[in-house]
Amino acid sequence: MLTSSLVFQSASVTGFDIIKYQPIAKPYHCAIPSYHYLMKIKCIIFWAFTVSSFITTGFSQTQVSIKSAFDSSELSFASIFNLTKKIYSSANQGGIFKIPAKEKCSFRISYIGYDDLNFIPKSNKLFDTIYLIRKSSSLPEVLVQSCKFTHEEKITNFTKTKREEPSGGVMCTRGESNGKAAVHIVANKTPAKLMSLSFWLYKFNFMPEYAVNSPFLISFFSYSKKTKLPDELIYEKPVFYFPNEVGKQTLTIDSLNIYIPKEGIYVCFEYIMDERYQWEEKTKASIIVHQGILMAGSNSEGYDSEGHELAFFDYKLNSWAQPKTPKIALAAIKINGTIKIETVYHYCKD
Repeated sequence: MLTSSLVFQSASVTGFDIIKYQPIAKPYHCAIPSYHYLMKIKCIIFWAFTVSSFITTGFSQTQVSIKSAFDSSELSFASIFNLTKKIYSSANQGGIFKIPAKEKCSFRISYIGYDDLNFIPKSNKLFDTIYLIRKSSSLPEVLVQSCKFTHEEKITNFTKTKREEPSGGVMCTRGESNGKAAVHIVANKTPAKLMSLSFWLYKFNFMPEYAVNSPFLISFFSYSKKTKLPDELIYEKPVFYFPNEVGKQTLTIDSLNIYIPKEGIYVCFEYIMDERYQWEEKTKASIIVHQGILMAGSNSEGYDSEGHELAFFDYKLNSWAQPKTPKIALAAIKINGTIKIETVYHYCKD
């Protein structure tokens, strides 16, 4: 079913985990003996204070629940872009996000496999529910041969040298870009089945320890021959990944049954925005809010960009674009601002 999701919990993944929800606290109950008048008064005062606090707190914000119009299921970690303030954020595991009551902003709500929806909250509502509609677009066709995909091939875009520190990469900056990036991957033989995907996380000394646990939402797109950018979704379910350490991150994803055509596909990494994993960088002009750590990128190790081109999603324009940074063309190692990545494929015997 479209609304189901995969939750990857560790650096090496072979199965699923279930997201556990915290139970809602039960309302306060006060049992008062009729003969104890003083305690009864205290209980009434406490109850009145509790209700007053709830009303005061409730009217200070609007709680919005994002659900599927198909089956009313909660859409965990839905993507939210504040069109007024140009800031990207995420709903929580229960598909809920909160808006200050005095904040008059418009939002774009997005979720994998669903149509986007623009939303303007009503200041007089404490609670609101948004229903997203499933996409009706057809997926690109991939011809699969009648054989067993047993022959394995590993493709990497780097060569190990003495220097191993990354001098560039991809990380998240809270704003209209850099929260969502995609890497083009290809197989030498087609059709090929994608068995596993690996990428690397690197933490500089100035990054906080907790930043490594910043979660990702991973998705897969077809490759547009016209624009050379991500095109249509080829797997319409969200894949959540929660890293717990730096270094190589490997996702075993053969169960997704993703087949690679001749032109390849794009793998998209999107940060699930959460204040627990954010940190500030102070500059002379402003304070920049970052989340997570570095996805290791181009350096003197030589991460080959040919066939591993990088694309960024611009939340303001709601479209994909090539990196704005100038491309570095070095014939010896073909550095082009991509990230370090490794893929394993199975293909049919000739």
